[in-house]
Amino acid sequence: MSLFVPGLGQVYNGQLKKAIFYLLAFIPILFLFGLTGVLDHFLGFFILALALVIYRILVSIEALRTSKKLGEYELKPVNQNWIYLVFALSANIVLWYGTQLSREVSGYETFSVPSQSMEPSIQVGDRIMATRLNPMNIELGDVVTFTREDGQKYLCRVVGLPNQEIQIIDDKVVINKDIEEWSKTRTSWDKNFEYQEYQSKLSTGRAYHIKKILKFNGADSPFFEFSNKEPIKVPANHFYVVGDNRNNSLDSRYYGTIPSEDIKNKVAYIWWSFDTKRIGMRFE
Repeated sequence: MSLFVPGLGQVYNGQLKKAIFYLLAFIPILFLFGLTGVLDHFLGFFILALALVIYRILVSIEALRTSKKLGEYELKPVNQNWIYLVFALSANIVLWYGTQLSREVSGYETFSVPSQSMEPSIQVGDRIMATRLNPMNIELGDVVTFTREDGQKYLCRVVGLPNQEIQIIDDKVVINKDIEEWSKTRTSWDKNFEYQEYQSKLSTGRAYHIKKILKFNGADSPFFEFSNKEPIKVPANHFYVVGDNRNNSLDSRYYGTIPSEDIKNKVAYIWWSFDTKRIGMRFE
């Protein structure tokens, strides 16, 4: 029982106070890992996951050993099914809020990616870890999360810093007259779409993979108005962002630059993916 809900086995043994202690002790572990910066790396995330599993096992073993020592056990008022259910439900609420609080305090967030806008770098279903970011430390090529007026969370790659001049030419980003260097890597297919993938390199030397639509249902891809944008100067305390899936992304080409106060975190690594080779992949 304690494997699923820390402390539930102790409730079964009639030890309500001990059950509450074991439940609440679960939360400081999250804060410890978050505040020490261990989660900046995938190894730290793996160690945290392992530590939480071990903790549940130890609490379960303690409950099992205690139950064996009880011998002839006289049922207590706490030994009722509705109390087990209430404790389990309450425990899940406590753990959920504790996890959210630890994320808020330590600045970490994890979420599943629902869209294709950052493919091939980040794929649909990837679960990513993002760490708190000081906008003063944002660099070209960083993948960041941000919110917009609709309250939704988005992620894109930063290709324009404050006061830089940005232009889009045939889906390539031009930063202060320096254009991205594209090198073909492979052709890929997804349902009715045919894509050409590239390795893109910025003038800073930062490299990453992008792709653009070549064909749809066997026909050449139509012209995309946002594939070419006139030069603009990024305002102070703003950033220009684009998706790696260049002509299949809603980004600064549509809704303009992003204020620094709306940028929340920097994507650090993928902690889970259906493509197991991608698990642990970092975004330097």
